[in-house]
Amino acid sequence: MAFLPSGNRLPRSAAAAAAGSLLLLGCRTPADTTANPPELPCTGNAATGPQMINDWPLYTFMSAIDLPPGAHIASGGSAISPTTPTLVDLSLDLCLPTTADLIPLATTIARTLKQDPLGARTATLSIAHVGPGLPARRELRDPAFQLHAWNDAADSRLWEVLPATPN
Repeated sequence: MAFLPSGNRLPRSAAAAAAGSLLLLGCRTPADTTANPPELPCTGNAATGPQMINDWPLYTFMSAIDLPPGAHIASGGSAISPTTPTLVDLSLDLCLPTTADLIPLATTIARTLKQDPLGARTATLSIAHVGPGLPARRELRDPAFQLHAWNDAADSRLWEVLPATPN
């Protein structure tokens, strides 16, 4: 048991939680805790930008990607791959100026991810074009990211195009 300044005892679970929090805070730098300011969304109704990603390694990776003018990150995240539990499935939703921008930008992201340590831990990569102004969400997926080199002109053919779903 830990003691409070008043002499009262702090329950063991609370003491452990406090110690763990202090330990974690000690490992963070100011750069880790300072979020980028939200970017203007495609429609002006919701925040967008790298801070909308709920996974730290994906946030760090996408923060270094130069998106074309008018392109914004709507959301993103990761989950343990159900088919390969030692890897993660990554998803990224982008708000883009046009649907035609999706395949070239997704291909550039996949090529860059393949060179990043996060790419070595990625089983599936899904990138979608979303936005309230679109009639439907358009999603690309590489369900075998580990098997594809993502290093030549034919890379854009590696994408599996999923059926459009209403926004």
